[in-house]
Amino acid sequence: MEDDYKKNYAGFNPNSPEDAISVILGLEEYLDQSIYLASLIQKNFVKLNRKNRKVKQAGFIVLHQTVMPSVLVELGFLTNNREGKYLNSKKGQKEMSKAIITAILKYKKSLDLNTEGVVIENNDLMESEPMEFDGVVFKVQIAASSRKLMPKPYNFKGLDAISRTQEGNLYKYFYGNTTDYNKTKSLVNEAKHKGYKSCFVVAFKDGRKVPLAEVLKTTTN
Repeated sequence: MEDDYKKNYAGFNPNSPEDAISVILGLEEYLDQSIYLASLIQKNFVKLNRKNRKVKQAGFIVLHQTVMPSVLVELGFLTNNREGKYLNSKKGQKEMSKAIITAILKYKKSLDLNTEGVVIENNDLMESEPMEFDGVVFKVQIAASSRKLMPKPYNFKGLDAISRTQEGNLYKYFYGNTTDYNKTKSLVNEAKHKGYKSCFVVAFKDGRKVPLAEVLKTTTN
């Protein structure tokens, strides 16, 4: 119904199944991070005794081509007398906005502390000597999706040595497998060259994912 809708939405056709699929695929590159951020926001809402409508996934055009983790937040329904009164009050607006801000700051802190992984950008971080830790293997997470894909090169832009894990309804896909942390630089570079710009290194011990930051803090190597 908008003027210049073809220009504003890059030719997106809401009645086209192909266009809807393309939006969903685009969002899934950052799906893992988006779900984490959304869950933090939702938990803060629940602390305010708001109704827990849980985190849901959908191919919203407003999230299309954001090229970053993104969420759509619904604060409530103005047409509901109780919710409308709360959302229109200064108290409600302050509490809800603070809940969102706190969640975003916690999400940013988790990235700064590398609780999920470390994106290697600086060549100076890498040494020529092997850097191994007792019982730990390193992989590069390249994608997270609600779809279960075969870990084959044709599904991952030609990358081989793909592995897959499942966490709830979410499937995570990893490239490579090495006990030498210094070798992860080349794995990250290869994955980025294939188009997985948001990939990062994760650590596994005894088959379970462990915080990479904690592994790197240890002196047993």
